[in-house]
Parts: sequence; C-alpha cells; structure tokens
Amino acid sequence: MSPPQTAKDTALHFAAGAVASVGLSPGYAEAFLRDPAFGLDEVVGFFAGKVDLVIVEGAREADLPTILLGDLPPGAVAGQILLSLPPRPEASEDLLASVRTLLATLPPRS
Repeated sequence: MSPPQTAKDTALHFAAGAVASVGLSPGYAEAFLRDPAFGLDEVVGFFAGKVDLVIVEGAREADLPTILLGDLPPGAVAGQILLSLPPRPEASEDLLASVRTLLATLPPRS
C-alpha cells in the first residue's frame, strides 16, 4: 500500500514522518498509521467491540479465517480457508447469501 498522495494536512503530516496522522470530519475519519508502530493486531484490536466484521485484505502472512479469491499466493499462510472462490466472482444474491451465512457462524475473536 502506498502512502497517501494528497495535499490534505493528514497526508502531509504522515509524509513528513509522523507515526500516525488522523483526520476527523463530520461523519467520517481517516487514519494513516506507520508500521511497525501499528501492526495488524493493533489495528484489528482497535475495532474490537465497535464493528461486527473486519475485512483484512492482503495480509498473506496472517493466520486468519480466510475467504480465498483465486489461488493461494506463494508464501502465503494457508490457515483456515472458509471459502474458496474464483479470482473475480460475480456478486450474485446466492453468493452474498452464502457469505453472510458463513460469517454468521464464525465465533467472535478476542
């Protein structure tokens, strides 16, 4: 993932070396966090108890329940693959219903 490329103050602070830069506006927030100060566990932990689902994309080294799109990339952790789909599945009502049902069966993570 590339650093933000905007002229907003939050992006400029981050580009200048800030460990974290957060912008708040009515109705939304954006945060730029520099690793290793904020790893996957810290970011996912931040959302614990605040949201029903956290989707983590691209964390191939993480041992998380996975909905796999396409083939498992070389070097990726093959943890708990819950569902395997083609690389760009068509978002049908049946597929979405299957994913919702699958997600509803997952226990909360601590």
